[in-house]
Amino acid sequence: DAFAWEKSDLYMAYLPAMILGLIAMGPAAIFGEKYNKPKEIFLVSIVFFIFSFLIMGLTNSSVVFIIGVALFFIAFNMMEPLVQSMITKFAKVHQKGAALGISNSIAYFSTFLGGTFAGLMLDISDRETIGITVAIITTLWLLWTLRLTNPVKYSHLYLAQSEVNIEKLTALENDNIAEWYINETENKVVVKYVKDAMSDDELKDNIEFLVRKIQETLPKGRAQIKDILLKLTMSKPIKIEVK
Repeated sequence: DAFAWEKSDLYMAYLPAMILGLIAMGPAAIFGEKYNKPKEIFLVSIVFFIFSFLIMGLTNSSVVFIIGVALFFIAFNMMEPLVQSMITKFAKVHQKGAALGISNSIAYFSTFLGGTFAGLMLDISDRETIGITVAIITTLWLLWTLRLTNPVKYSHLYLAQSEVNIEKLTALENDNIAEWYINETENKVVVKYVKDAMSDDELKDNIEFLVRKIQETLPKGRAQIKDILLKLTMSKPIKIEVK
């Protein structure tokens, strides 16, 4: 044992690492979500992972090892929330549950495999070899991540509805509308559209167009639409009036 730590002393490594990881989570989430730069956060996180593996594998200094542990926690906490967010952005509404379930299952199973193989390698190898090996694998991950693109930024239009003709709602779909669905719990029609593809005037025209189209699906037309809410990314729904 290079460090000869007692189990009661392990908090000295994990406590500061956990605190730094929690602190890093906030700015990463803001930059990744508000400014739609999750790919950049992923890349920074992976670089931190690479350095953390090399540090933990190669150092004989307990202080430097703790720095490596802290880098790992920072990288993990920067990336993990955005992974869940990215999945929900790329998946359709009816696919989100399955996508998150599959992703989490693979992640936990991979954690099991990683711990198992690392333990086996430690029996036949050493900490330095494991650190370098994992760093190389993580570098390949970094190169693969360079191919990713940031998700398209969408906004949502919420329209109250009573009775909707599903077949006629297909007329709402176009290049700038990703999908629409009916939220039966809140009794609303939700239209997901590309935010940056429309100017303010175009957005106004599209809202009016959407309202007219939805009115056509309702037996009593405009009388059955109680409220129209427009929700932008990371903002509260805004009640709007369309004549």
